[in-house]
Amino acid sequence: MKKLIFTFMTIMLSMIVSVDGYSAPSDQMPAIRNGELQDTTARPVITFNRITDLGNSGVEIIVTGEGILTITLSVSHNGSLVDIYSQPYVTESPFSIFIPDDFNSITIIDVTAVAQKDGCLPSETVTSQYIMEGYRMAPVPEVYQEVFSHEVVVHAVAHGGFTVTVIVDDMYYHTAQDEVILAFPREDEDRNIMLMAYSEAPGFIRSNPGGGEITIPGRGLPYDFESGGIYYRIIGYNEVAVSYHPEGSYYAGDLVIPEAVTWDGTTYDVTQIYFMACMFCTELNSVTIPSTVTHIGEDAFFGCYNLKQIKLASITPPTTNNSFDGSLYDQTTLFVPQEALEAYRAHEEWGQFLRTVPFIGAGPGDINGDGSIAINDVSVFIDNLLGSDELPACFDVNGDGDVSIADVSALIDLLLQ
Repeated sequence: MKKLIFTFMTIMLSMIVSVDGYSAPSDQMPAIRNGELQDTTARPVITFNRITDLGNSGVEIIVTGEGILTITLSVSHNGSLVDIYSQPYVTESPFSIFIPDDFNSITIIDVTAVAQKDGCLPSETVTSQYIMEGYRMAPVPEVYQEVFSHEVVVHAVAHGGFTVTVIVDDMYYHTAQDEVILAFPREDEDRNIMLMAYSEAPGFIRSNPGGGEITIPGRGLPYDFESGGIYYRIIGYNEVAVSYHPEGSYYAGDLVIPEAVTWDGTTYDVTQIYFMACMFCTELNSVTIPSTVTHIGEDAFFGCYNLKQIKLASITPPTTNNSFDGSLYDQTTLFVPQEALEAYRAHEEWGQFLRTVPFIGAGPGDINGDGSIAINDVSVFIDNLLGSDELPACFDVNGDGDVSIADVSALIDLLLQ
């Protein structure tokens, strides 16, 4: 009787899968398990993708199949089960999870998956295993500093082909191969910065941070040395800025700044006038600034109420930063090279001075070129004004673009200053 029933069911199944004389290939035929229909096409597929992004390396597990997936995941590090990952998951396809590297340990991943479509029994169980040997961790960079008179140089080093990244105060990023070198200027007072250094390379986990809070020591005094009655601060290996005396109000009379100065066997170019360098020097009458000076700091001439003349040799106007007391714009005369006249007048701060004039000879207003400004220059000016239709631009003392009797008044004002 049992043999007769089995033969009957075999004939019936053959009729179900054969339509109009066509028989489905055996690999597309539903399977019979315990007498019930099972769809083998729902069989899940397990894929392991190795992720090697620095700082985020590991293995991504992807399980795909038709219908609902039932997945059992077992992750062990050096033989110890990791509970956070080792659990069953029931979800729709596809399923994805990322297992990070455990640095220098061995990680074994076992995955078991079953898929089930509506109206069908669960698919066959699929199992797979993946072994991660772990990536090595990159070395923590060595961080050290060198202290110079004008700056502190900080090194972050991780030799051997590693890329070193330094983050300063969570804002500034600097990256270089093997070593990052950063220079921080020394100010009057000590200051602290937060510096974190990392190293990384293909095949390595990003290192733990090196560094931490670093102190940039201050100089104590606002200058490094004095020469010729002028105080200087070293701002580069061969550069200095005119600075101030700690007691203040030091400079008086006519201040002539040199192009270069030598101290302790080294010659420095004078390239800046430091912030507050001449602040409240109320007895300062004039200042001569060489062409080497490219920047004048904030409040450098604030409170210089008796400053009458500023003589500039540079064709390119030095950069400024609210460097002058506003009262100077009306009372102080700028003397600049003839070819730079328009550049100074168009400058954001230099252009606020009402009197910007060219100078010739030994200095501004030296019309006869004898090296001094005297009543003779007025006589020469008047003689030329009355006897010539065309005069050099240097006779335009008041800078209004025209040579006239008004320039004589401007020249007399210079004599009276």
